[in-house]
Amino acid sequence: MSLFNIEMRFVRKPKDEPYWIVEFPSEVEVKLLASRSVSLRNCIELWAHAPNVQKLHEELKLYPKSLMQPYVQADKSFKIEVDTFCKHFSQKEKVDKLEAFSYLPVDGPVDLKTPDVTFQYIEYYGIIPHCPPEQPYEVFFGRWVRKILR
Repeated sequence: MSLFNIEMRFVRKPKDEPYWIVEFPSEVEVKLLASRSVSLRNCIELWAHAPNVQKLHEELKLYPKSLMQPYVQADKSFKIEVDTFCKHFSQKEKVDKLEAFSYLPVDGPVDLKTPDVTFQYIEYYGIIPHCPPEQPYEVFFGRWVRKILR
């Protein structure tokens, strides 16, 4: 971070989770940091996170439409990826989870190969892979800023 003189603020101090929730002055700094990172998987503009799925949907419905607008227009293709940490789901279960986001005001076409915008839904089940809890510890939804292809 000192290489680019990037300021970053922890929204929540990191513990044992495999993710950080941080704030940057702009998307430019996020992309700069990601361009030099070795262990970063992806960077997501977090639109909502909560301790359970119901609260996530409640929070996401409150996210300002004005902040969504540039990414949900009719000329922007999109896809939503479902990701889990330490628990696996069938394709049908993933589709069921995707359909729960049908209220999002996306007007563009779905493009699963090369979308203009990728949204990410993540369920975090802890760090012990052989005995995940029944329900996730935390859930997240946001827009990809940068996917790291290392």
